[in-house]
Amino acid sequence: METVTRNVKTLNPFRPGIGLFPSCLAGRVAVLNIFSSRLYSTITGSPRNILVCGNKRMGKTCLLIKMEEISFTKKLLTVSTITSPERLKSFVENIAVRLYAEVKAQGMIENGECEKLLIRLQTLPFDVHITEFELMFTEFLLTIWKNIDSLIPAIFISIDDIDLVDNATKALLFIHNVTQNLYRKNCPVIFAASCSADFYERIKQKHPKLTDRYEPIEVTKLLPSSLENAIRVPLWELEIPYDEAVVKEIARLSGGFPFYLQHLAHYVFEEMQTEIDTLALRRGYEKAMRYLKRDIFAPLEQDIPFNEKTILVAIYEEGLISFSDILKRVRLPRGSVASSLRRLKEKQMIQQDKKRYRIYDKLFGEYIQKKIKEEKGEEKRNGLL
Repeated sequence: METVTRNVKTLNPFRPGIGLFPSCLAGRVAVLNIFSSRLYSTITGSPRNILVCGNKRMGKTCLLIKMEEISFTKKLLTVSTITSPERLKSFVENIAVRLYAEVKAQGMIENGECEKLLIRLQTLPFDVHITEFELMFTEFLLTIWKNIDSLIPAIFISIDDIDLVDNATKALLFIHNVTQNLYRKNCPVIFAASCSADFYERIKQKHPKLTDRYEPIEVTKLLPSSLENAIRVPLWELEIPYDEAVVKEIARLSGGFPFYLQHLAHYVFEEMQTEIDTLALRRGYEKAMRYLKRDIFAPLEQDIPFNEKTILVAIYEEGLISFSDILKRVRLPRGSVASSLRRLKEKQMIQQDKKRYRIYDKLFGEYIQKKIKEEKGEEKRNGLL
């Protein structure tokens, strides 16, 4: 490829930030095929709701956005909702308001029975019985459907971060019950909700029958080949030359996280002169890490006691380490180490592979390693060690 000087007006194809859709959504073909088959099943009368589960910075929100795009192209009425720490009633009202606003914006309905039902739903007391609430929400959706069933094949509603609802388990049961009631009345509606992997595992253990009623789509770390393609494809489209070794190094540094990949690639692209080369990588990596340290790593670090940091670094440095070897490395009481490992797993900072542990986020592990060295160096300078 001919080497060209980058035009400063060239739009950076890499989009750092939470919930920003990348120019190339790599490595998600299989899960999107599952979603497409579920849409078809809903249209043909066999709906099953979807639960998108994964750890932080895995791209759950971006996957929901892609699902919305697919739903829209298939002519379904597509409604996007985002939850917040709220009670169940407020959560359901939010869905109803957004659904009503969408059909109004598209000119599918006029003010009338649907609006009256929405007002009734909103004015119910907070202590309304759950069955009454389910029936009223079902009636609202049915009334909407009767007004638009000749215009669209089905309704798709996405819910980002459903585990933020005060009683998220009850929210999942509520959605399932409503969907079943609608199915019996030939109203095709499908919900897709995202949640953390930890939340999904907890409800799977406590309420297996509930999770069995959802199609689970697990969003995990991307393979190196997918990460590399997420960099190559946008560069190909812009005809930007690149060093293949640099592409592989960006993919390696991201550790499987789409979130980190977009940050690293974005800043490397910004530092590029004529091509994506080692100089751009070095400068871009430094800038990306400054952002990640300030906005991601420092807030996470505040919640980790020093002993847990020490254990985290031991795991990071070894790559894969047993409990007994951790004890040798950190020289802390056995009970203290066991408790720390449990808490680190709950915080999604380490993973357990049979009887050995590995760090979940290598970039964060590198950050903690440097912080501990800095703290120890400061203590030495102050004569404390």
